[in-house]
Parts: sequence; C-alpha cells; structure tokens
Amino acid sequence: MEARDEMLREVEETMGAGERAAIAIARDLGADLVVLDDERGRKEARRHGLNVTGAIGVLIEAKERALVSSMRSELDRLVEAGLWIDESLYDRVLREYGE
Repeated sequence: MEARDEMLREVEETMGAGERAAIAIARDLGADLVVLDDERGRKEARRHGLNVTGAIGVLIEAKERALVSSMRSELDRLVEAGLWIDESLYDRVLREYGE
C-alpha cells in the first residue's frame, strides 16, 4: 500500500522515506500500532498519536505466544540482517527469557 500524498505531507520531511511512509500509511489506515526501529521515526509516530513498537518488541510478542523457541537465535538473525541492537538490550532480553 502506498501512502497518500496528503498524509506524507504531514510527516516530518527530514526522516527516511520508509519511516515517513510507514507513519503515513498507519495514520491513513487508522492503525493502533506501527513498527519502527529508528528513534526519530518513533518520536514522529508518537507525535501523530500512534503507538510504537520495534523489531525486538515484535520478537518478544512472538516468544510470549510460543511462535519462536530461541530469543538468541532470533536476535542474532536480526543483527545479521543489519539491525543494530544495543548490547545491554540484547543481554537484558536474553536474561528476561532465560537464555
């Protein structure tokens, strides 16, 4: 789905195209939640009244629903795919889930 031009105009123009489109589409759809990892994007989404989670939040939800068995392997896959994860957050998530 493409973001409508009028929605895009209301989103901060200095952000990346992907973040801008995600926020605009979420607003257009009346979504309750948008998935963003970029801090500026998250801040902008909140400014537009959206709830925000990131890739790790989605992973935690999947773990809690027993859709993934190993947090470590899934976190490592995210890192391999290019997502930067703060080491303390990585360790905290593993401790929280007994890994």
